[in-house]
Amino acid sequence: MTAHYRSATSRTTQPRFPSGWIVLRGKRWYGYYRRQVIHPTTGDVRVRIVPIRLGLKSQMTKLAGERAAR
Repeated sequence: MTAHYRSATSRTTQPRFPSGWIVLRGKRWYGYYRRQVIHPTTGDVRVRIVPIRLGLKSQMTKLAGERAAR
């Protein structure tokens, strides 16, 4: 019987959404990306999710929204 081990470089070192992602909220496309900020009092590095309004669904497809988010 063989044991299954996860390699050290499996998912922990790879970013999940390197260039961000887009979501349809209501009738608009919104893009999101992660941004690292330093907390002013503690000095810790924190991750903040930043939203961007891309446009109306009737005026762009999801692919066009992904291109606009870049």
